[in-house]
Amino acid sequence: MKIFIGDLAHSTIILTNNHTPINIGFIAAYVKSILKDKVDIKLYKNPHKLLDDIKKDPPDILGLSNYIWCQSVSEDVFQFYKKVKKDAIAVFGGPNFPSNELYKAKQYLVDRPYVDFYIPFEGETPFLNITKAVLQFGNDVKKLKSMHARCFDGSFFISENNEIIGNNIGVQIKDINSIPSPYLEGWLDSFLKQGFHPMLETRRGCPFRCSYCHTGLSYYNQGRSFSLDSIKKEIEYIVKTVSNPKKTRLEIADSNFGMWPQDLEFGKWLNTITERTGFPLNIGSSTGKGR
Repeated sequence: MKIFIGDLAHSTIILTNNHTPINIGFIAAYVKSILKDKVDIKLYKNPHKLLDDIKKDPPDILGLSNYIWCQSVSEDVFQFYKKVKKDAIAVFGGPNFPSNELYKAKQYLVDRPYVDFYIPFEGETPFLNITKAVLQFGNDVKKLKSMHARCFDGSFFISENNEIIGNNIGVQIKDINSIPSPYLEGWLDSFLKQGFHPMLETRRGCPFRCSYCHTGLSYYNQGRSFSLDSIKKEIEYIVKTVSNPKKTRLEIADSNFGMWPQDLEFGKWLNTITERTGFPLNIGSSTGKGR
């Protein structure tokens, strides 16, 4: 089965989002680790490259991320994909979705009939569930939704009766260290070599309930950390892969970096890497609110 997954960026003179797509990297690494040779997965940042590949040989499943800065370009690609492939399976996912208000969530999907499934939270398990269902039962979306609705834990979809269905929304992987590293597995090599700056996730979750932030939802209150050993290996790998470590910045995706004991230990270790290699040029992160 062929799968394309994109975390797209608008293109002007350059791509507007110049960080590695670690989000879809995690999904690809996890699904591939379980389904192995049953799936062929490609990752995209550039919408033009993705459109060209869809024209040549459209995938069985197209998954795209949904953030406020990429929603429109992702929607345009979905609509094109649906025109090119009659039995296309379109999966949208990300925080730019009213998951805590069901009537708004339903209207969101009704307004976007080219989206078959929506994953509002952590994507690894729901995307795996969708892929397994398509592998087992085929690409007929109507049959999948009507006869195998229980297969899609973690995803919203609109039923034939125009009802919103969502089973076990917010399913999480308890041990996130069971997710293979998208860096160490090579999923992000091409992006690093193209000059994209590495994005790193050391911890998922946020203990705060800020109303202005999507991580203020109760879903995110349970924190889970990647092992320090794995994070160190990823940094070492990045330094070896990028063309110029001294000109490469590091973006840390955590909600509260610097607030946890492991962050301090990691920071001290990273300083030794900087002294030895010059990496990173600088660091971007959302710092801790508690201390």
